[in-house]
Amino acid sequence: KRRERRGEEEALPDSRHDPAAAKGSSSTMAANPPLVPMAPISSNPTRKSRLRGRVGKKAPGRLDPLAGPGTPGGGAEAPPGAYAEADRRRLCEEILADGYVQSFVDFFYLTHRPDPNAEPTPMLDGGAGREIEVPPEEMLYVRDNLTQAENARRQGDTSTVYGAYSNLAQHFQKVKDPKTGVYFYEKCLEISRLTGDKRGEMAANNDLGLIYQGMNDVNSAIKFHERHLELATDGEVPSEENVAAKELIKVYKKVAGTKEGANDHEEAVRYYQKCLEAARLAQEKRSEGMACYRLGRAYIMMEEPLRAISFLEDYEAICKELRDLEGEGQACAAIASAYQMLTNDEKAVEYLDKCLSIASETENL
Repeated sequence: KRRERRGEEEALPDSRHDPAAAKGSSSTMAANPPLVPMAPISSNPTRKSRLRGRVGKKAPGRLDPLAGPGTPGGGAEAPPGAYAEADRRRLCEEILADGYVQSFVDFFYLTHRPDPNAEPTPMLDGGAGREIEVPPEEMLYVRDNLTQAENARRQGDTSTVYGAYSNLAQHFQKVKDPKTGVYFYEKCLEISRLTGDKRGEMAANNDLGLIYQGMNDVNSAIKFHERHLELATDGEVPSEENVAAKELIKVYKKVAGTKEGANDHEEAVRYYQKCLEAARLAQEKRSEGMACYRLGRAYIMMEEPLRAISFLEDYEAICKELRDLEGEGQACAAIASAYQMLTNDEKAVEYLDKCLSIASETENL
């Protein structure tokens, strides 16, 4: 700047010796005022703003303000799923920015997992299935429960943590994703064990047993229902014993029927015996009678008629108590078959006559 000014001064004629030049100089100065010194510019490199690239917070369902014309947000029409993707990314960033690291990990997985109800397409994704499309309302629900659980865990509020994970487990059951439901019920089970919450542990075991029943994984279901029953028995909680026993009746019966269908009568007997014990514990007379009948029939197939008769007579007595004539007729027919095996024709005929009489009464010949 000094050099420029010095050059201008040298270029101007001396006003002391040339009045005309002085006059011209004045007009030139008026037309070109002197330069004002500027503040010095720092030589340090510019620092990148932490806000650069950040997505601003917006209300649920609000569209991206950077969208082009033609859309509700002002932009060109976005491809299908673009708004859901924007919401998903925004929520991921918000969760992480708020310091909920574990919630971010879980949320990212839950919103990027394969669709559990989509058919696999081996040529496109190796058979994993297409990625799930999560509605914005569901994303908000998942986000809220995850962050609530993580915040409550930091504060030692385990009951709130349990409740949030239980909410998520039930939600994923409703949207037909039982495997993800299992993940959150297992978290409930872990928390209840760590805190010595026996009631919570019983509830988590029951929930896991039920969800595995729905998935047709009877072996896993049996494991959790048996643990539920064990906790209820140790804690002397009759109501929980009853709940666990009723579920065990169902799963034991299913396994026994499968074994019987495969002609594995010994294993069938083992599970029918368990079914009978559970029915007696639950005080379910009809289930008790069914187990007795199935045991008797299995023992006949194993050519053990004496043991069969014992269970079949119990079944007959229960049917009389319940006034179940058709069941009573079934019992008489099976007992007759057992006596025939023992070559006791007199007893066999006696029970066959009873069976015929009941069939005539019920008009079920």
